[in-house]
Amino acid sequence: MTYAPAPAYPRFHLAFPVTDLGEARRFYGGFLGCPEGRSSDDWVDFDFFGHQIVAHKVDADATRSSSRRSPT
Repeated sequence: MTYAPAPAYPRFHLAFPVTDLGEARRFYGGFLGCPEGRSSDDWVDFDFFGHQIVAHKVDADATRSSSRRSPT
C-alpha cells in the first residue's frame, strides 16, 4: 500500500547513512511497512507514507569518526 500526503502537504526527500542495508530493509520495509523503491548495492529507496527516504550504505568506521567532530 502506498500512502500519499494531502495535495497541499509538501513532500520531502531524506537521505541518511546506514551501515547495514539489510537491517534498514528489515526496519523500514518489514517493521514500518514502507514499500521499497529503487535500489543498488549502496543504497535503497523507501516510500515513507508518500515521501522518499533513502538509506545510503557507509563504512562503519566513517560513522565513528564523524561523531567525534567538533560541533564548531
